[in-house]
Amino acid sequence: MSIYYKVRIVFLIAFVFLSAFFTIYFYMQKKEDISIKEKRYTQMAFLMENIYQVPNLDIQNKALKTFLDESDFKLVASKQRHQEVLNKAVIELDKNATQSQIKMLRVLGDFYLYIQHPKYIQLLEDVADRPFLNRTVILYLLSLFFLFGLYFWLMHSLKPLKKLQEKIQYITEDNLNISMKSNRKDEIGDVANALDSALRRVEAMIDSRQLFLRTLMHELKTPIAKGKLLNEFVEDATLKKGYERVFERLNLLIEEFSKVEKMLSSCYSVKNAKCSTIDLVENALELTLMDEKEIAQHISLVVVEEGWFQSDFELLSLALKNLIDNAMKYAPDKQVQIVLECNKITIINKGERLPQPLESYKTPFAKESHGLGLGLYIVQKIAALLSLKCTYKYTDKQNIFYLQKK
Repeated sequence: MSIYYKVRIVFLIAFVFLSAFFTIYFYMQKKEDISIKEKRYTQMAFLMENIYQVPNLDIQNKALKTFLDESDFKLVASKQRHQEVLNKAVIELDKNATQSQIKMLRVLGDFYLYIQHPKYIQLLEDVADRPFLNRTVILYLLSLFFLFGLYFWLMHSLKPLKKLQEKIQYITEDNLNISMKSNRKDEIGDVANALDSALRRVEAMIDSRQLFLRTLMHELKTPIAKGKLLNEFVEDATLKKGYERVFERLNLLIEEFSKVEKMLSSCYSVKNAKCSTIDLVENALELTLMDEKEIAQHISLVVVEEGWFQSDFELLSLALKNLIDNAMKYAPDKQVQIVLECNKITIINKGERLPQPLESYKTPFAKESHGLGLGLYIVQKIAALLSLKCTYKYTDKQNIFYLQKK
């Protein structure tokens, strides 16, 4: 799960708990407020009973007005308003005072005191402030503001990490010139600068490798060319033909190294075409530089069914050539059998089992290999590039390699 989703989940849980806390707090305060109102309303009903016992009407009205103002109540005089409140109100409290029946009514957020006395009926609107409500709402909004501020601040701090991730996704072996440098003074900046430094070292190593291989191949062509020129002056036809084969072999090896170097540096462009399995094997045998007599002596070709590969002819031939070379090299009798089926080419030779599983040869210079371990490494690299599958099994003292479609 992405770290961004984890942060969102954490803040969502924090938001839920914060809201739940303030909801519980609100209802506790509301309950306490109702209890305080009950006492006020009971006292108000009792005092109004006393006011209405005053015989002088003017004094009674004046005392009532003064008392209502001081007690934060407002008399609802309109009969229409009186009836509307009674129709819409929710009864929060219904109890008897000394001589009156009192009801606490609520219409939305407004509270009313309804007093029913044998001599009078009054409806009073409670206009007192509700500090607990204002305080709770303000505290909740401030907490939310702090929580969301913290969330956006943290997400803003993680933005460079997202950009760093996007840059890393664009990195390939032939595209290392992406700058990861950062001026930030936190851990993300340290990681970005360390990664940039590592990329520069890798880029330098790849450039050095390519320069070394290309220089080596270029320098080898000069003595080969001179050797070919000098070979023209050799009079012995057999010796001359032998030298020609050696120089041809060297040229083919240089071309092979060039293809492998391009493939490993991701500079090779795959040329997919419909390739016959027979043509592939014939081209691979040509690359081994064996003559027809040697091929007939060492290679046994069995065509069960002619097949086709939609692949790169040159690279696939190179992979088969390496499998055939390895099979001949490590077979005591130097005999190799090639079996062609519909979508599969099988290379078989007698000999000892591979000292390591085939997966161990996915790196060059594999340990415990008889040679440098490059042959199988090149084969598996080509198979991966061409989306083919190279498998191995050992049975009846035979090494069997399969090259087939996935």
